[in-house]
Amino acid sequence: MVGEPDQRANPPILIDTLDFRIKLYKPSNRGNPLVDLYTKGGFSIDALAKKFNCSKATVLEQLKKAGLSDLKKNGQNPTSYRNYQPPFGYSVKDRVLILNKQEVLICRVIVQERNMQKKSFNEITKILIGGGYKNRFGKIAWSITTVQRIYKRWNGKI
Repeated sequence: MVGEPDQRANPPILIDTLDFRIKLYKPSNRGNPLVDLYTKGGFSIDALAKKFNCSKATVLEQLKKAGLSDLKKNGQNPTSYRNYQPPFGYSVKDRVLILNKQEVLICRVIVQERNMQKKSFNEITKILIGGGYKNRFGKIAWSITTVQRIYKRWNGKI
């Protein structure tokens, strides 16, 4: 019939495995597109899972098979940090987390006061305010919750 699309020209493609999807995505097969998108394209595990319509676990498994063994458990690309605000003690430069030396000193004070001096989080908050320690926004304002989160992240690392 005239005007009807030829069903044989564009047959539906049913894809069962990620390996097959990768081959469809990049026919040239010069490199693994999953690895390229993760390392060079800055895609996260979640974004790759959505792009290839599969689970994050499948993407992680494929990346590990491709030789990327330094993947974080949560699937964040270590070379592409995209959150609005990095954790206290870190800064972002070129989408990579780097240590912020000034903030790490404050983290060290919190951990030492808690572990060595056996101070409560309330007392540590008062020490930070009394000592004139500024938060990342340049203000001398600290909450107990912030101090607890910093301690939880840095305890045993400093």
